[in-house]
Amino acid sequence: MVLATLSQVGDYAKISYNQPLKYVTQLLGYNFQSSGTGSLKLEFRWSYSNNIKTSWLPLNSVTLQAIKLDPEKDLWIDFRITLLGGGPIMIQSIEVTYQQDPIAQDKFLGYRPIAAIVTGK
Repeated sequence: MVLATLSQVGDYAKISYNQPLKYVTQLLGYNFQSSGTGSLKLEFRWSYSNNIKTSWLPLNSVTLQAIKLDPEKDLWIDFRITLLGGGPIMIQSIEVTYQQDPIAQDKFLGYRPIAAIVTGK
C-alpha cells in the first residue's frame, strides 16, 4: 500500500496517527519503508494533547530515545517526509517502535493505532 508519492523536490507528506499511543514509557526507534530513488528528510513532532505540538525534530533513534515520556498521558505523533532530491519516491509505511507500561497488555485496553495521511507541497 502506498501512503504517499513524492515526485518533485519540496513535496512532502504529513502522516499522523488517528488515535494516540497509550501507556508509552519509551520511544525506541522507527520503521520506515519506501521505494524509488532520491533523498528524503524524515522528521517528527509529538504532543500529549494533539493540539500543541513540539517543533519538527529529526527522526532518528537518538532523538526518539531522548524524549522523557509520561505513560499516564496519551502520546500523539506526526511524521513529515520531505523530498530533497531525485524522485519519485513512494512511501509505504512509517511508525515508531516503543515500550508500554504493562497495564497496556490488558485485553480490554489493547489497540493498534492507524495512520491518517495528509500530503502537500
